[in-house]
Amino acid sequence: MSDFNARRWAVMTAVAGTVFIAAGAFWLSFTSLADLAARSGIGAGQAWAWPLIVDGVIVVSTVAVVALAGARAAWYPWTLLAGAAAVSVTANSIHAVVAADADAIARFDVIILETHPHAYPNGMDSLKSMLAKLSDLGFDTADSGEDVVLLKRRTA
Repeated sequence: MSDFNARRWAVMTAVAGTVFIAAGAFWLSFTSLADLAARSGIGAGQAWAWPLIVDGVIVVSTVAVVALAGARAAWYPWTLLAGAAAVSVTANSIHAVVAADADAIARFDVIILETHPHAYPNGMDSLKSMLAKLSDLGFDTADSGEDVVLLKRRTA
């Protein structure tokens, strides 16, 4: 194999690998950010736009950085790239925590919840919201005391 063919093969492999990895990363990030948007109250018809915007800025600014390589104007796409990457990484990290919390609650059959109003940011409104969320997840109040509620998973 000539040096030219070997170099061409290496470049083609690197480009194909980069495209494959970028497509996979975009897909994983897209599903994660769309789910985070939906969990945050954005409707299903609009939740897809959030990851498209965030990750789309990353794609467009990356192309601009390459196209403007060495030019003074390259600072702007570099700034966009850094900002969008920070938003994407942060939001994906938040999604990992939020999804893990929801999965963790699904593993419990009994929950003991402190009900003292000072334990919640908005007092009793936050507590009522927490109890409503736990009810939506299949838990009913089994017993309660002065500052505690025992919740038990509903059985079929």
